[in-house]
Amino acid sequence: LKTQLKESNDELANAVKARDEATQRVKILESREVLEKKLAESKLPDALVKRVRGQFKDRIAEDAAIEEAVNDARELVKDLSAEVKVEGVKETKDMIEESSDADADLLFKVLGVKEGDA
Repeated sequence: LKTQLKESNDELANAVKARDEATQRVKILESREVLEKKLAESKLPDALVKRVRGQFKDRIAEDAAIEEAVNDARELVKDLSAEVKVEGVKETKDMIEESSDADADLLFKVLGVKEGDA
């Protein structure tokens, strides 16, 4: 009788452990589903999506934690975008115009067209 009771207790313990592991896996999958939905809606660059996804790999996460991570990534994009300055556009445009003028002058010269004739 003692042996049967011990075996029953062991079976029960194993069943509880299996249930807990299954529950854990389900919660991880649910967290992953929420994460993927939030990332799809975020329109973040791929590198940041990968980074945020890595933060929650194989773990249970509260919706608020996922939302916070996505918002932090958005702020990072915003901050980085604000720091980007476009410089040298006018100088590049001037170089192209000068180059075009020089190319046109060379073409006219090769064709034998004089400046007044063009």
